[in-house]
Order: sequence, then C-alpha cells, then structure tokens
Amino acid sequence: MNQAEVERQERELALERLHLEQSKLAFEQTRARVKESFFNRNFGSIIGGAISLVAVAVSVSQLTIADSERLLKAEETSLRAAEVKNKAAGFVMDNRAVITTGTDVEQVLLRDIMLVTFPKEIYQPVCSAIARRAKSVKQIEIWNEPKSQPEIRDSPRIVQRVFLHYKAKQDSPILDSIMLALREQNFDVQGKQLVTQATGGDVRYFSGDDAETATKIKASVEEVLKKKSKSLNLKTIFAGKSFKNIPRGVYEVWLPQL
Repeated sequence: MNQAEVERQERELALERLHLEQSKLAFEQTRARVKESFFNRNFGSIIGGAISLVAVAVSVSQLTIADSERLLKAEETSLRAAEVKNKAAGFVMDNRAVITTGTDVEQVLLRDIMLVTFPKEIYQPVCSAIARRAKSVKQIEIWNEPKSQPEIRDSPRIVQRVFLHYKAKQDSPILDSIMLALREQNFDVQGKQLVTQATGGDVRYFSGDDAETATKIKASVEEVLKKKSKSLNLKTIFAGKSFKNIPRGVYEVWLPQL
C-alpha cells in the first residue's frame, strides 16, 4: 500500500469520527432540552412534593416529641400516685395498734390526721375498709364520718352486720348458738362481747330502713332462746338519733343474764 492510499484512509476515519461526535452532541442537546422541558412543566409539582415531604417529616417529629412528653407526664403522675399509696400503707401499718385497739379519742385523732395528710382518693377507701372491719358500733361511727366517707351507692347489696352483747359469762354457749343461727341466715355476725351495762334485752338498729330486718333478727334470737328453754321478749329500739353516722345494715343485740 502506497503512501497516498494510507493518507486517504486516515482522512476517511477522521471524517467518520467527526460524524460520530456530531451525532453524540446532537443527542446530548436533545436530551438536555427534554429534561429542561420536563422540569419547567413540573417545577411546581416537584417543589410542592419536596415541601410536603419536609412537612411530613416535621409533623412526625413534632408528634413524636408530643407523645414522648405525654408519656413522661403520665409516668411521673403514676410514680407520684404510687408513692402516695405506699406512704399511706406505711402510715396505716405503723398505726395499726391504734386502729384496732386504740381509745375513741386516739382513733378520732388518727382519722383527722389522715384526712389532712392524704388525698381523698386514698383516704376514703382506707377509712371505708377500717369501718367494714370495725369491732364495735362506736368504731364504725368514728371511721364512717360523712365528711370523710360518704355513703357507698355502687353496690345494691348491703352487708347486714350484727354485734352481740351479753351480760353473764355462763351464757356464752347460748350466744354461740345465736351466732350460728344468724350466720345461717347470711348475717355477718361480728362475734360476741361480754358487757357490764344493764339491759332488759333488745335489738338496736340505726337506720329507719332497717326496722324490718331488726324484727327478723329479734325473731331469730327469740327462737334460739326458746329452744334453750330461755323465754325472753326482746324489744326493737331505733338508736339512730344517738348515733347519726352509723350506715344502714348495722345491728346490736343486747341480752341480760339468761
């Protein structure tokens, strides 16, 4: 191949490379115009979408912060409530001797201290529990003060509690029979107590709505006494005027020497 032929082939290759570069340039220019046209037509949508994404991110962040704050406040409230309950429980345990065997004056003082120390939602259930487990009418009156423990209305069933008092120690077996008979009739008999006060024999009730039940208790006691060859006509006495804070469902049976 001579020199002239070589030069001719090189010129043809150079022209082909030039055409290729021109075609690439035309393609890139066309693609750029298409991109620019798309961006111009959709600029508002693109910016709006970007803003929406930012807004969503901010909203999620704000929601997370708000939820965290609410959770922290709820946890703090729960911890404070638990702390108050623990203090109340400790206070009651430390003073259980006064609650169970203290004098009337000591129990009233303790009740009033609890009234000003603990919140209502803590104080009321505690006093209600003490009143339900009271061993005397007086103790019920102390822990069932209207200002501290309003009448509970959420239960239609009223527990009928009976306190037995007798004067002669030798009559204790008869009292056991009376307790058994009343418990068989679903009365919550709170035991028996030997007393020195004079009595002719009576059944005492403290709410006007309990008169009928007091009559039933009277009949049950008299029936037991009759079976034991002890005839006694008991009176029913309304004692609510002297003990105004005793709730419904509390009764006392007083028996003389049989």
